[in-house]
Amino acid sequence: MDHQKNASISLAFLRVNFSKIFKEYHLQTQV
Repeated sequence: MDHQKNASISLAFLRVNFSKIFKEYHLQTQV
């Protein structure tokens, strides 16, 4: 159960990081 919780937390963290990187990359390509 605890392992499952950790997995979902890390997944959410990865998703947030990915969206941040994607936004920065998109801004760089637009300029």
